[in-house]
Amino acid sequence: MKNKFIFVFLISFVLSALTACSDIEYPPAPVFPLSTSEGVSFHEDDPSRDKAIPDKYTAKKFDLTVKPFLFERETTFSSGELTLSVDFNSSQHYRIEIITDNAPVSGVAVISLSSGGETFGAFYVSSSENQDENPDIQPEYFMYPIYFPEGRAELTFTFLRGSVTVERIVITEDSPIPSVRFTEPVQRQNHGAPSSEAGMVFAYLRSQFGDKVISAQHCTAGTNAEIEAVFAASGREPAVRFSDLPWNPDNPDDFDLLEREIELAEGWWSSGGIVGFAWTPEYYDSDEDFIEKADFAAGALERLLMADVPVLFNPLPDGGSRLHRYGETEEEYVRLWNLLYDRLVNYHGLNNLIWIWSGGSYTYFPGSHRVDIIGESVFSQGEIGSQAVRLAYSGDYNNDGVSKTAAVIAASGLPSPDFFGRDKSMWLMWTLYKGDFVIDSSGRVRDEMKEPLERFYNHELVVSRDELPDFV
Repeated sequence: MKNKFIFVFLISFVLSALTACSDIEYPPAPVFPLSTSEGVSFHEDDPSRDKAIPDKYTAKKFDLTVKPFLFERETTFSSGELTLSVDFNSSQHYRIEIITDNAPVSGVAVISLSSGGETFGAFYVSSSENQDENPDIQPEYFMYPIYFPEGRAELTFTFLRGSVTVERIVITEDSPIPSVRFTEPVQRQNHGAPSSEAGMVFAYLRSQFGDKVISAQHCTAGTNAEIEAVFAASGREPAVRFSDLPWNPDNPDDFDLLEREIELAEGWWSSGGIVGFAWTPEYYDSDEDFIEKADFAAGALERLLMADVPVLFNPLPDGGSRLHRYGETEEEYVRLWNLLYDRLVNYHGLNNLIWIWSGGSYTYFPGSHRVDIIGESVFSQGEIGSQAVRLAYSGDYNNDGVSKTAAVIAASGLPSPDFFGRDKSMWLMWTLYKGDFVIDSSGRVRDEMKEPLERFYNHELVVSRDELPDFV
């Protein structure tokens, strides 16, 4: 039978043919004055914020003994919802399979799976050449590993898009994500000889993958409002400060904002934290304009290079969502990624960048040689719980055998850290997004976030800023 998998379908090629960059002659990048300060320390008035803090919460232990299990149900499910009652014989992980009778009517059908208010993911059902050549084949689609406690559970399958007839649903026992996902050798790609600081940070990140989840907070540009809220709720600070790198040299306000971001980044690094930036150019009218905006960002990144500050760099995020101009097509996205990469690495010589790709679709993947970390966004509240399915498939964006660490670089909420251990869904990093996901209009932490923040940051499986090694 032809096996297909949710989220990411394995394919036999990488978009390496799209790596050529333009030969256009571009003007030099703008030069920003070098900072005359040693960086801003945010904790001079409260030195206790620099001391290591004992963790309050230990990881909950789960009995994950694998016991044989088989549930089969014949159906004629083709639209709407289907809810099944399943008596699970053990608290363990399970594999859920749907078998369809034909190709979707509309080309693609999407069927979500949820239970007890938690959405685990979706089956993406599509036609294939193999099926066209062999119409009698019944395609199989799998979702795994999903944890259920012993006892009865209601599983709901919901059509989100398209139509296809599901003839059979099969549930069997499974195991958590295999440990090899975290132990395969991972090296930073050859973006030029890395700065010593970038090398140290990347080596540290790799050493934590599979053991601990590094906390990160995306901040409103020009502020640390969300970090202050995190500290107010938990008594701790994120290990990584993310923000948005201003991108428009035609906007005078962006010059002031960029200067402020450089100051905040230098201060965060000197205070023992790790710096991260997303870069999201919202519009440009030509390659020259795109490069001009890239050079505007490069001026700030060069300042940080001169100050020995490494940067987790997440350019062109969420391209596969097609919400941004740079993601209108996969070909254009990959071309622009390579154009940007060539400009920053080969033209500007920025070797302090650790490249995070979060294109969201394997067709948007530019190739392992230009990516250090796979990034995911989790904005469906139902997906905040078990992360096993998302992490299991994050390794399938690239099929060239090059292992990558995987991180959540934008999320609308915080999962229970106990799920990280239970499902072996040990993301490299979990980044809570900015604004009203954390704070209210007055800048105070939202009431409903106080308990999740306190538990998340004081859990033994989560790394906060006070637990980072001394990079400086």
